Amino acid sequence: MFEKNRKLPLGVAYAIWASLGTVLTAFAGIFFYKENVNGKKLLGLALIVGGVILLNSGGGH
Repeated sequence: MFEKNRKLPLGVAYAIWASLGTVLTAFAGIFFYKENVNGKKLLGLALIVGGVILLNSGGGH
């Protein structure tokens, strides 16, 4: 089911952690501190998540 010894490149791993921290912090501000939300903010968060997905699907060895 799962491939053993699967490795994740350092650049991709860092991008995942950095983007996850950014997105979760933004959502915490929106939900807990009632910060304003607009289309540009949501688009920016979507682009961050989309970039990480592209990095992970980039293949490579």
